[in-house]
Amino acid sequence: FYLFLDITKLPHFLYRYKIQKSRQVTRQEIEKCVKRVLFNQFLVVLPFSFLQHFILLWAGVHYSSELPKPTTVVIHLIVYLLVEEFFFYWSHRALHMPMFYSRIHKIHHEFTAPISIASEYAHPIELLISNIFPLILGPAIMGSHIFIFWLWMVLAVTGTCNHHCGYKFPWLFGLSSPEFHDFHHFSFNSNFGLLGILDNFHITNVGFSAYKARILQRNKCTIEEKETLQNSKSAVCSS
Repeated sequence: FYLFLDITKLPHFLYRYKIQKSRQVTRQEIEKCVKRVLFNQFLVVLPFSFLQHFILLWAGVHYSSELPKPTTVVIHLIVYLLVEEFFFYWSHRALHMPMFYSRIHKIHHEFTAPISIASEYAHPIELLISNIFPLILGPAIMGSHIFIFWLWMVLAVTGTCNHHCGYKFPWLFGLSSPEFHDFHHFSFNSNFGLLGILDNFHITNVGFSAYKARILQRNKCTIEEKETLQNSKSAVCSS
């Protein structure tokens, strides 16, 4: 869906939600992205998934016909989120160190205006250390039921696709909002985390806060201009 929207810019009523309208993705960039993503999927993710199976079993992730209680599911998912926030933030921030950025993370930042499929457009080392490990550490720590693990995988993959989609749709808000990570690709040195907790704590979201303040001010001015124009029209009609 996102890729179709990027290529065709249709339908217009959805494309207007593009965050960075001045930066259009090219066909060559999409082809290059697809090639690397397929490489990562078949030569990195697929082989690691077999190893991951044994790691999770060793850590206590288990199968059973009895599904976990809803409260257990919620508690485990919250722990997963916090674990991923911590390990993704610090691994991501480490990848921005000059010695790692030029050799590894620079590939992912070729997309200054991200697209959804570019969520896995990365060096294999980054894919393992910053994307996959933080994702499976929570279930490994909790020794969860396999149902919770798979639910987490669906939510996490959907989330990272949304975070990179580049469209601020009204229904994408909170943890699903792409605006936070989109700004990271735009600014490079802000918004390293997932939830914003560690970015708030370490004050690595200052640029994003200033950006949001400018957006709010601009929207406020636009509303005031519309109200002034409407009042002027009303005054003319009355006279």
